[in-house]
Amino acid sequence: MGDAKLCLLLLLSTLAMAYAQDNAEEENPTCLLAKRYKSLHKYEYQYEAESLNAVNGASNLRNGPKGSCKVEIEVPQSCSYILRTTGCSLSEVVDMDAEGNPVFGPAPGSDAFAAAMEKHPLKVVVEGVYDVKLYPEEDESMTILNIKRGIVSALAVPLLEEENNKKMPTIHGMCKTAYTVNAMEDIATDITLNRDLSKCDHFIPQRDHTSPLALISGMHYPLAQLIRSSQTCNYKFDNDKKHMISGACTENHILVPFSHKGEYGVTNVGKQFLTLLEVSTYNERVFDHNVANLKGLPMEAAEDKSVVQDKDAALAVLRELATLSNGEKRAHLFQQLVSMVRGMKAETLSPAVPEALKVSGPLTYQVLAQCGTPECSSAIMQILRTFDNSAFEIDAIVFAMGLVPNPSALLVNDMLAMAQYKQSKPILYALSNVVKRFYKAEGKVTPEIEAVAEFAVAQLGDCTGDKEQNFLALRVIGNMAAAMGAASPALKSAVIKCVNEPAASLEVQQAAIQAFRQTPVPEEGREVLMQVLLSGASPLQKRVAAYLVLMKDPQPAELAQLAAALPIEEDQQARSFVISHLTNILASTAPETQELRQKIIDALQGNEVGNVMDPTKFSRNYKIGSVQGNMLFEGTSYLPKEVMLEMTLKAFGYDVDMVEVGMEGKGLEPTVEALFGENGFFPDTVLKTVYFVSDKMPLQVNEVMKTMMPTLRKDRMKRQASQNIMREIGRNLNKLVRDLKAQESPEAMVYLRLLGNELGYLKTNEMEEMANSAALMIDNVLKMFPTDLMKGLMTNADNEVFAHYIFMDNEFFLPTATGVPLKIALSGTFTPGIKGGLHITPDMSEVSFMPSAGIEFVTRVGSHIPEYLLSGLEMHTSLYHESGLSAKIAMADKQVKLTIPAPQGPAKLISITNKLFAVTSAEVKPIPSLVKDRIDVSECTPFFAGMKYCTTLQYSDASSHDTAPYFPFTGDSKLAVELHPTGDVTEYTATIGYELLREGEEGRQKVDTVKMVLKAEGAEPTEATATMKYNRRKNVLTTDIQIPDFDLEAGLRLGVVDGNTKGKGIHSISIDLINKNIPQLSLVGRAKIEAMKDAMLQVQLLVPSIKADATVTANLKRGEELELELELESDIKLPETTSVQKITLKYDDEKIVAEVKSDMNSEIQNIFPHSMAIQKMVSDVLDQQVGQTDMKVRHILTKSVEATNNYLEKYAADIPYMQNLRVPGMPEIILPEKLFLNAEATAAYHFNNERIFIAIPLPLGGKSSEELNFPAALTTPHLALPQLGLDIASKEIPIPELFIPETLDVFVPLFGKVEVSTKVKSNLYNLEGSASAGKDAAETPSYSAKFDVTGSCSMELLCIKIEGSGLLASTPADSIKAHVKTSVSHKLIDASISIREVGTVTDNKINVKSSSKIEATSPLGLSVNLEHTGQVGFNTEVSILAPTLKITGDSNLEGTVKAGPVYGNTITTQSFAIFPFRPEAKIDSSLKIDSTILQAQNTIAASFANGELSVVSNTNAFEDILTNAAELAFKDNQLSLKCDTNALALGMKIHNQAEASVGIGAVTIKMETNTDHSENRIYSLVTASLDVNGLAVNSDTTVKLLENKAAHKATLTMNKDGLATSGTTTLQGPFTMENTFNGGLDASKATLSIETKSALNDMKVENANSLTITLSTLAFTSKADAIVSESTSYTHDITIDLQDYTASVNVNNDLKLLAANLVNEAQLKAEIYKIDLTGSLKAAYGVEELKYTYEINYADLTANAKCSTTGKLLGAHMSHNTELEIVGLAARIQNDARFNSQPFRFDNTIRASIIPFDFNLDAIFNADGDLTLYGKQSAQLYGKFLLKAQPLAFCQLS
Repeated sequence: MGDAKLCLLLLLSTLAMAYAQDNAEEENPTCLLAKRYKSLHKYEYQYEAESLNAVNGASNLRNGPKGSCKVEIEVPQSCSYILRTTGCSLSEVVDMDAEGNPVFGPAPGSDAFAAAMEKHPLKVVVEGVYDVKLYPEEDESMTILNIKRGIVSALAVPLLEEENNKKMPTIHGMCKTAYTVNAMEDIATDITLNRDLSKCDHFIPQRDHTSPLALISGMHYPLAQLIRSSQTCNYKFDNDKKHMISGACTENHILVPFSHKGEYGVTNVGKQFLTLLEVSTYNERVFDHNVANLKGLPMEAAEDKSVVQDKDAALAVLRELATLSNGEKRAHLFQQLVSMVRGMKAETLSPAVPEALKVSGPLTYQVLAQCGTPECSSAIMQILRTFDNSAFEIDAIVFAMGLVPNPSALLVNDMLAMAQYKQSKPILYALSNVVKRFYKAEGKVTPEIEAVAEFAVAQLGDCTGDKEQNFLALRVIGNMAAAMGAASPALKSAVIKCVNEPAASLEVQQAAIQAFRQTPVPEEGREVLMQVLLSGASPLQKRVAAYLVLMKDPQPAELAQLAAALPIEEDQQARSFVISHLTNILASTAPETQELRQKIIDALQGNEVGNVMDPTKFSRNYKIGSVQGNMLFEGTSYLPKEVMLEMTLKAFGYDVDMVEVGMEGKGLEPTVEALFGENGFFPDTVLKTVYFVSDKMPLQVNEVMKTMMPTLRKDRMKRQASQNIMREIGRNLNKLVRDLKAQESPEAMVYLRLLGNELGYLKTNEMEEMANSAALMIDNVLKMFPTDLMKGLMTNADNEVFAHYIFMDNEFFLPTATGVPLKIALSGTFTPGIKGGLHITPDMSEVSFMPSAGIEFVTRVGSHIPEYLLSGLEMHTSLYHESGLSAKIAMADKQVKLTIPAPQGPAKLISITNKLFAVTSAEVKPIPSLVKDRIDVSECTPFFAGMKYCTTLQYSDASSHDTAPYFPFTGDSKLAVELHPTGDVTEYTATIGYELLREGEEGRQKVDTVKMVLKAEGAEPTEATATMKYNRRKNVLTTDIQIPDFDLEAGLRLGVVDGNTKGKGIHSISIDLINKNIPQLSLVGRAKIEAMKDAMLQVQLLVPSIKADATVTANLKRGEELELELELESDIKLPETTSVQKITLKYDDEKIVAEVKSDMNSEIQNIFPHSMAIQKMVSDVLDQQVGQTDMKVRHILTKSVEATNNYLEKYAADIPYMQNLRVPGMPEIILPEKLFLNAEATAAYHFNNERIFIAIPLPLGGKSSEELNFPAALTTPHLALPQLGLDIASKEIPIPELFIPETLDVFVPLFGKVEVSTKVKSNLYNLEGSASAGKDAAETPSYSAKFDVTGSCSMELLCIKIEGSGLLASTPADSIKAHVKTSVSHKLIDASISIREVGTVTDNKINVKSSSKIEATSPLGLSVNLEHTGQVGFNTEVSILAPTLKITGDSNLEGTVKAGPVYGNTITTQSFAIFPFRPEAKIDSSLKIDSTILQAQNTIAASFANGELSVVSNTNAFEDILTNAAELAFKDNQLSLKCDTNALALGMKIHNQAEASVGIGAVTIKMETNTDHSENRIYSLVTASLDVNGLAVNSDTTVKLLENKAAHKATLTMNKDGLATSGTTTLQGPFTMENTFNGGLDASKATLSIETKSALNDMKVENANSLTITLSTLAFTSKADAIVSESTSYTHDITIDLQDYTASVNVNNDLKLLAANLVNEAQLKAEIYKIDLTGSLKAAYGVEELKYTYEINYADLTANAKCSTTGKLLGAHMSHNTELEIVGLAARIQNDARFNSQPFRFDNTIRASIIPFDFNLDAIFNADGDLTLYGKQSAQLYGKFLLKAQPLAFCQLS
């Protein structure tokens, strides 16, 4: 019983702790996403996703996958999720419906897809804000994992904390997200997210397999920038439980090139839909996951293999390609075949290889070599294993394949199989390099690596076997030591045993030690190595090797033993090496050696390491920058036994082993020159490597080399650094091999490591074997060319040779939201070929040559699911050329005849096609185009006899479609250019003959003649003859072409004249074009050069037919003292027109001068022979008679001008601007005989040999990068260099501290002098101008500038002259003078400006004087004169900072302006004296203005001394009509302002006085204004004060106008008690008024009262208003009483009272107007849920009266309303009563109306009741009346109406 209770207690405790833990996790979750998906819940969603590819705007066709799954999210723990996908299906687009929507059908791999999706759940852990970690199962394929990543990405919904949604996790990495809330309740229930995927940190292209032989590859990153990607998501959430109820994401990818509006083009649209099905509880709390399987959310690359593995389809394409007759399909078929092979798995490709070799071996090799997948590499290995074991090609190919950048597990297996097949050095090294890179990429030991380790153990054995094989095995094991050490501890033990194995050679033992260079040494190994190091009996090389391995990570105990043994070490070579190595480590400052340095210092315990010994005799370690090396001597030999050189490049925070070269030798003295001579391997390699790093040989190494090799002393420092160190090392290695082979070297070995990979080693006994292997390889290469093919090409004209090369191959994918890759590929295939050959017979040779070449570019874009579904879009762009030539050649004496049969078919010069295809798993079909505007043009044009060229152009024109992409995405297109025979010619013949003729007198001139006759044989034969003659004596070459059928007879004559033979020193060449023996064009070139001092080059063109002569001449002359003169001249002569342009450039040591001359003349009257007729025509028009008068047009125009001028003289004499204005007479129009334009320009610059030094202070000079807040470290991006085997993660690199220099020193030459002048003359206008600026040649330094411009012509209004000059000079009296003046002269204005500045510097004074003058006059009556003088002085009798420093200045300005009767004069003077360091200042200013409009003067005097400021201003205007006196003073810490103004305007005297003062704790203002006009007076006084007691403002104003008086007084106070204001306004006269107001504001209430009384004659008005407001009440009263007369008055009394929850209003109005009276009374009282309103309105006129009363009550859901009207009007009585009562949902209505008069009477009664579902109405109407009309008439009316209504019942009675 007790046990049961104990178990129950434990169970309850466990449950309580579990619930407590769950509650704690819910309250404090480890991730923010836990608020969306809560623990112990299960969320079920329906998930659908699709990814469709399309050419949007060009076609409705779509393709792509669509999938759906039921997604279950189990949450066993907070922030831990289990994702299960069940019920999945996969479909693809199979058709398009009529509306253009895709129709989906099941995909062939749907069942396999569903099984793979359902096979394993996916474990997901979210940490922090958005750190998503995935834990898939071991055998989960990457394709399925990526799709599940897409689901997780869609489920990563926005958090409740909006500030954390700026960056969200997606399948593209962390993405910058725009967050928009569409609906908001307690939380945001509708959210839209927008992302630019280029801002995501993992949206990067993933490269796929491409051809390793392609020239253009690796462009995945720049090509990915051509894709624009964006994503939009919308989520809806449950307001209470906060989880997602639905989600939808749309992702758009568009190829930017050739797209339109960013919408129409090649696109991929991915969509995801999530719909909540159910939320249930989940009681499972177990969450098991394998941490070793950790993956991130970003998408990874999956193996891309074909959906259907069919080798027969690939073999069928291969057979078609092997037997292809249409070369236009060759490039396409080869590209298709390579793509199919890349999609094959190893189990499919391997059995297909033997069959492919039987079909075509060369094609199979070309396909496999350019495939690039591991399966293709395996296939190559498979083929190689069929070769002879001794074939050298195997080693070369396998070694090359071992250098691939991204090895796979399949390649490791193949390399292992090849190594087991043949254990050669290249193959084993290739295996080690592949394993090394594969282990680094995987980061773990795989079964493939374990198999290699077992093979290595077997190869090594116990180190007692063949020493060469053991040495090779150990070198290979050391190259891949990291992988082997992790895979096989047994291998480590075996290597350690080899260290001290007695049966092993020294080099084997040393290789065993060096095997641990790249991997940690086990403990048992460290003990063995320590014994080797401390053993004096061990060889030096072995001890040094052990030392270097141990020093990678030395233990303190080991260092202590070493420090103790070093002083007593007997082997001086070992001791020297260790001392140098430790010294280099201690001298290093690198951060990575800091820990090691400290360990060594601790071990030394304050003792010295020891002195470095003589490096020429003792072993030593060298460390210079990034280069280090070892040199080991043995005994007393003067040559080293072992030398090693290593260079490490430090980049991006990593140490990269660039190159390591090592040599070991024994008995090498006979070959020392081969190794260390002038051109030896090691010195040259060392120097080139060191120069490559530092461009300079380090001193210490240089000294060692000079001591060892004296030949290095012969100016070896001039050796240039190589730009390709790898290539130089390779060349030196080859040279060393040749030298060592020539010498008898007993033993030597050289090894090479590049980028950490050992490429192998070479021993002297392998020289002969290598030479034999090279010869064998060359022989095998020659055998690759079939002898039958070579023989056929030389003996037969019917052969075919073709090659296939993928020169461009780029393939990559981008991640998509759905998890399927968006594959993008761009490849180019080149297939050149030739058909034909050569057949030679004794009498004739026959040549057949038919070249063809095809290029196809394939662009693929589309999303697909590897191994399950294929889809995408492809564009094939093909270029093809095919031509042919078949000819027969016959040769005779001095004659060659070529016969070419006419082509029988068309020749394709160029064919360009562009086609679009949609690719699916089932088929490849063309994409139909929506654009119906199809262009299809074909036309042929004759080309030459018997041939025509035809062009074909086909494309879809989308230029008029705004919703279509650009070409070529609009549809298929084609451009073809072909040559077609016409059939008119049977063959073409060309005959070339040579003959030597003799011409001239007695045949003394030998003429070489070559004649070519071309014939086209056929129905209408055509012949063309070309003759070329060369006169040896005259050096004249003449050509003549004759084609009778085209009436063509043309020739070319080329003559050369040697100046030396003619004695003129001029060389000339002439070219003449002749047509029918008449020169049509001549081109003459002349050149001359004399003693390198005079040179001339001239070109002349003559065209006799148009009398044109153009000459261009260039002359260059060189004087004695670097004087150069360059002259360019062009002379063009045309009929009646000449143009001469000349440019001259002169240069000497004093100046440079440029001159330009241009003369253009034209005999215009000769060019236009009808000019006189035109003049006569104009004259006849002017001489025509006007109408019936005797006046002519000329006479009318002349008289009109005269009349206008007379009018101006008479009426414009008094107008200033029109006194001299006249209308010019009508000019005589005459066309000049000659048009000319002559221009000259000269520019010269005189050099100045003086220089000036300028130190420019730099911004932030002297600051360091640390002070400028530069980051101390730089974060590098992720860097992947597959070609070099590098994959570098991001890292922080420390940045050294930098300093900015304080100044930048610049030497600037002083400006010399520049002069420019120009002159232009023409028929219309002449212009001259000159300008100069620079330093003058004077005793004292001076600079001047001048310019003048003069323009003249026959019209005076266009004539102008502008002059200007400037001078800056120093005088002997230590003064600087500056003078600037300019003037403008024109018919309408003359103006001048002069500015003069003089600065004088003496021992005790600096003085600057300035004078300026501006003058302008105009014949129009305008005159302006402005003159200014000024002076500024600095008194410097003592130090510039002394208190006696005085600055003085004065200024005087006088100006006059006259414009007819309007004038204006102004005079202003200023003076000041400033003592800046006392401080004191005094300023005086005066201004006087005298003009037609204004006369005024002002004086200002200001002074500042002893801390007191005084400013006095006096102003007088309009002859004392306006005066102002102002004074501003600051004294005794008080600022005061006084202003006194007097004015006389319109007979009024105005006097204003204003005073203001500001002191400590008080401000006062006073303003008094007094205006008098006769007996009228206005007086105003405003005072204000602000002090500790508060603010007080008073205003007092009185006005007396005639008999009227007015007064206003007001006060305002504001202090700690509050705000108070009051005022009184009175008006006396016929109208009297008194207004009083009072207001106050304090902490408890605000009050305002206004009272007004006024009277006019007998009318009186009184009004009083008051308002009181507190925090909870409001009271307002208004009373008014207005009496106009005894019978007319108005009174009212209004009271408003508002208190807590109550309000009351009383209104009384009484209006009397003659006999009428209107009285209104109203009362309102309101409380909470209660209101009472009563009132009455009474109107009376005499005895007539009308009264209306009303009442409204509401309380306790009951409302009553009553109104009553009674009246007596014109003898009639009336009454009307209405009552309404509402209680809850019931109502009662009563209405009674009566009217009683003598002629008419009526009464009406209405009763109604309303209750729910019941309505009753009772109405009675009675009326009667009497009317006397033609007797007494009477009438009665009676009516009754009853109505009762209920549901489903209705009753009416009337």
